Amino acid sequence: MRVALLSCGPSVTSYRHQAYDKVIGINRIVSIHQCDYWCCGDAITYERNQPLGRPIICTQANQLYNLHHSGQNVLDKAEAVIEWEWLPLALPDQQSLCFSSCAALMLAHRLGAKRIDVFGVDMVGLLDWDGVQPPESSRSVDRWETERKRWDCLVQWLQGEGVRIYRGLDGLHCT
Repeated sequence: MRVALLSCGPSVTSYRHQAYDKVIGINRIVSIHQCDYWCCGDAITYERNQPLGRPIICTQANQLYNLHHSGQNVLDKAEAVIEWEWLPLALPDQQSLCFSSCAALMLAHRLGAKRIDVFGVDMVGLLDWDGVQPPESSRSVDRWETERKRWDCLVQWLQGEGVRIYRGLDGLHCT
């Protein structure tokens, strides 16, 4: 199975609709690309964005609780819900996934991906592909460093499981 993983970094602009079995969108990207799955770890991201279509949402159980208790019906925007806690945890020392990009990577594995093409998981800078910095985002050198460490650990584990991961269409193996 071949999966496209789309996030909000500037490199997402190189994504072209191809013959992907599944498309996983992270955070705001679902508002411009139709995705089968929507990974977002914060209730505010869900509240502020309208996806194209009705993807299956993948978020943390505590965020579902927050949405429910704020009067949001998650199924208004989503076909179904998957909790991050359902995903495999391949991080050392019982670290949590913590970041939507990491959850999306593990979701792709859980769906049976043998190849994952990654677009927009740049982990640098402050701005999304469209020049906007969402007010709910937390982007600093320290944050990107922390996310990159978890991402790299998951990529290494997935490669050991036989999953090929590429950054965009440049054919570069993700490391």
